[in-house]
Amino acid sequence: MFDWRHCRRSNSSASYITVLVVVFIIPSFAEADDQRFVVDQLQNIHLDCIVKNFKFGVVTSKWSKQQTSSVLPLLLFVDDRPLRPVAGDFARYNTSHTEQTNEYTYSLNIYNTQSQDSGQYACEVLDTRGNTALRMNFTLNVIDPVDNIILFKNFSSVNATDAPVYPFRFSTAAPGSLGCHVIGGNPQPNVTMSLASNTQTIGQKLLLAEKQWIGPDAGFQKPSWQVVLFADQITILPEYDGTMAVCSVSIETYNASSSNAVLVDAIPYFFSNGCHSEQFSVKGGTTAQLSCRFHAHPVGQVTWSKKMTATQDFQLIADSDGLQSVVILDGKNDFIAKLMFPQLDDNNFQLYNLTISNDLGSNSTVIKLSKSSASPTSKNAYIQCLLSIVLLLKTVAKSYD
Repeated sequence: MFDWRHCRRSNSSASYITVLVVVFIIPSFAEADDQRFVVDQLQNIHLDCIVKNFKFGVVTSKWSKQQTSSVLPLLLFVDDRPLRPVAGDFARYNTSHTEQTNEYTYSLNIYNTQSQDSGQYACEVLDTRGNTALRMNFTLNVIDPVDNIILFKNFSSVNATDAPVYPFRFSTAAPGSLGCHVIGGNPQPNVTMSLASNTQTIGQKLLLAEKQWIGPDAGFQKPSWQVVLFADQITILPEYDGTMAVCSVSIETYNASSSNAVLVDAIPYFFSNGCHSEQFSVKGGTTAQLSCRFHAHPVGQVTWSKKMTATQDFQLIADSDGLQSVVILDGKNDFIAKLMFPQLDDNNFQLYNLTISNDLGSNSTVIKLSKSSASPTSKNAYIQCLLSIVLLLKTVAKSYD
């Protein structure tokens, strides 16, 4: 556009200075440069290159894709003419364009998108003088969801057909490993492995390294990723029992996860100062009980035995002894074992052995049931006797008054 402006001087010998202002109308895009798109597989995508207010006219448009094996881009289309054989992946590509008042739209159309369509594309517009007037870049990510998420224990390689055993069972008696194997997925997924209870996350580990995995068919190969939460040299702790192992996978807007319960078998052990003996006075005599608090998973077998003399070995308590053995749950995998004496007599004041055993091992403790220095029954009888003597003395004293 031309704009003539004239400036008059104030003196009588007026002269004119002509100022020529030239304004070029620069083309603009309706969309910002370096556009980024994320689509799922088998979707259609249209990459639009929009030019507005182009003064000199557009004569040529080019579409190219950046190659990973070369610094030079791969030229795909000039105008609507393909420069690649219309076969294979390129059979799903074409271009189109529309023209409106002062606006040109050039589109690269990709149908039934595949993971190999991911990459960087460029639209280049040339003017009537043959110069590159405009360039617009696009980044396309085609998400290929993962084929499988496999949680595993105590081994580092799995097959796609492996199904985890529910639940995972570990042992405090031996080290173990816990991990997750993710098969497929593009681009590379974010993999998080965690072990969590209802209230807290006990452990969490992110993706360690990429590994290749080959399926049962020799001609089938897909990338896979593996993360190990616990290595084989780590001993599984009892507090992991009852938690959930969770493997979470995310790719852009895609999310998936798999989980499995974790059980930890523990060798039985007794709590410090957890064993006691108690005696109770009841109508018709005295009862007693021995109790011990212990931890075990599974609880296994509870066995009581007694020792009559110092030189005698412990012998299992028989049904004929008339004693009762019970086990009471006292928290998660915590128990109280009780030996109850319905009618206490002198033969019951002995040493008693309690053994807790399961498939992992066993533990034992000894408790002594001793006579009380003054049982509740004897105390009551003594008091009653004293009261009787006091009443008798009062009666005798009144008879002399």
